[in-house]
Amino acid sequence: MAEPNHRRFRPWVGDHYEAGLFGARLLLVGESHYGPASQDADPDFTVNGIHHVIAGSWNKLRFFPNLQRCVDIDSRVGTDEGRRAFWHKVAFCNYIQRMVATGPNVAPSAAARHEAREPLAETLRELAPEAVVLASKRMFGWVRRDYPAGDPLLVDDTSRVTLMLPSGGAGHALATFLKHPTRGGFRKQHRWTRALLQRVREGDRR
Repeated sequence: MAEPNHRRFRPWVGDHYEAGLFGARLLLVGESHYGPASQDADPDFTVNGIHHVIAGSWNKLRFFPNLQRCVDIDSRVGTDEGRRAFWHKVAFCNYIQRMVATGPNVAPSAAARHEAREPLAETLRELAPEAVVLASKRMFGWVRRDYPAGDPLLVDDTSRVTLMLPSGGAGHALATFLKHPTRGGFRKQHRWTRALLQRVREGDRR
C-alpha cells in the first residue's frame, strides 16, 4: 500500500543524517527504480536497497558507488566501513514512485513524472534537508518547473543553476543537479556538491 500522498517507497535516512555530511543535512534524489511492477507494493524497497549497497551486494549497479564518489570523492567506496560511513550521513529517495521497467534506459512516463511531484514535497517536509542533490540533469528539468531558482553556484568561472525547495523546519533547501553518476567524471561532479554544501554551511540557501 502506498504511503500518504502516493509515496510508495519510504526514503532511506541514515543514522547520522541530522548531524549531516560535512555539516549539512543532505538529501540525495535518484530518478527511479527498475524492477517488476509487483515490487511497487514494497514500501521498504529503497531502504532495503541501501542496506544492500552498504553490504556491497548492489555495487554491480554503478549508480550507487558512483553517486558516493560524486558527493564525497575521498570516501572509501570499496569498503563496507566507507560505504556505511557515507550512507549513514545522508538521506536518499527516488523521484519516481513506481517501477519504471524491468531494465534500465527506459524513461519514466509523463503520468509517473506527474504523480512524483507531491511525494517529493512530502519527503522534503518530513526530512527538512538543507541541501538536495538531484542525480540526473533530466530529472532536474522536471523538478525545476515547480520551484523557484536560487542563486547559481560558481566554480572556476563556471556556473550551475540551483533551486529553492520548501523544506520543513529548514524553511527551504538549496538544490542542484549532477549529471547521471553512471557517466563518470567524479572529480568534475564533486566540485558542484562541494560548492553546494559550502554555501549551505555558510548559511546561504538562496
